[in-house]
Amino acid sequence: MAVVTSTRTLRRDPAGESSGNDAPAGARVEILEDTGNGWIKIRIPGAPGAPEGWVSALAVDRERDSLGAIDKLVFATTCSWDSLLVETSAHYLLAVAQLRSNIIDGPQEGDGDWGPFALNEKEWSKFSQKPELELSFQESDRKDWLAQCMVFAVMSNAMQKRVAIKLSDEPTVAELYLAQMVGASAAHAIKTSPGKAIAEVLAAIPEEEFAVDGITRDRARDRKYLTAGSGSDLVKLLEKDLQKALDDTRQFATQVSAQLLASDETRLEADGLPSLDINFNAAVIPSKRKGNAILIATRFKDAGYGSIQQIAAIANAIAESGLDETADGDNHHSHGLFQLNQKGGVGADFSTKELEDPERNIVIMLEHMAKQEKAADKAFRATTAILAAVTIFVRNFERPKDQLGEIAKRVGIAQKLVV
Repeated sequence: MAVVTSTRTLRRDPAGESSGNDAPAGARVEILEDTGNGWIKIRIPGAPGAPEGWVSALAVDRERDSLGAIDKLVFATTCSWDSLLVETSAHYLLAVAQLRSNIIDGPQEGDGDWGPFALNEKEWSKFSQKPELELSFQESDRKDWLAQCMVFAVMSNAMQKRVAIKLSDEPTVAELYLAQMVGASAAHAIKTSPGKAIAEVLAAIPEEEFAVDGITRDRARDRKYLTAGSGSDLVKLLEKDLQKALDDTRQFATQVSAQLLASDETRLEADGLPSLDINFNAAVIPSKRKGNAILIATRFKDAGYGSIQQIAAIANAIAESGLDETADGDNHHSHGLFQLNQKGGVGADFSTKELEDPERNIVIMLEHMAKQEKAADKAFRATTAILAAVTIFVRNFERPKDQLGEIAKRVGIAQKLVV
């Protein structure tokens, strides 16, 4: 393995156009091809879809597999994306990494823990294989912080559901982290009997309960809390440290538009599914292109997508083509409403005439989402927020250059489409 030393754009060819994906600083990569003239082709196995592309050879260190401290804004961006895919809190992910490692990659203290989330082999083995999310990481991927972000998001989502059942309510931030430390059953026992000694509480929990949650007892990572004495002592220590971690990462969560957690007592509530009316007379829709906006909404509705998803699709089409079915770009390689690229993109193997047909352009995009981006499509269908819907569409379906900038732009368009 090698590691990216500074964030670079993945290009389709050496010194060529952007693929729409970045290779973030600190990402572990596989080298696929070396031209010998300053460009290498890499794969990023820890990132969703394992994207490939060409980068400057000077941006990759072939000797190391971690950089140490990770750029916290880059890390926050990854947490934000992963939290959308598996429905958890990006700010929570950031805070946990801050609490456990100060968001530093590499080996951590004791137990073979590695990476910003200080994960061990037992946790990794239990949560790194999730076919329903097209998640299939190898043991070696535990040392890739990009893969760790996704796996810890899965762990958080699974534990949130477990604790919600135990408590008959959505957990607070502190309750969720307590459960990720000692397991759902032990966390429930601590909350209901705070005066009991920690050792007594843990001794009463059947071993199979720890196994369900992938818990390793007496972690060096958690020893400060597990030797606190009573459950209430543990909770006080944890709440203090977790609140500091939330505060320390708030600025980065804000910059990537994550939902902020006010405190460790914030409940991680599940949102209801809103139904929004679409303003087809909005100023962002050119009057002569209104029919195409309605067509996109209709076809997405026919495919089972709700109004938020329809709005996200229209907003992306406005940004890509101004809803002009004859628009082209990328040196005449991209065509139609969604600017489908014939040179290795979603529009590959389709004629210009087909891509300029509004109906066909929409159908091709819908088929790509359903067949080639199953995990992202599942998250897109389920999301209840415009930000999440637009972000998923940008990152997985359209993949334009400057994705963060385009997300902000397209969210602004989408907001203007809401009645």
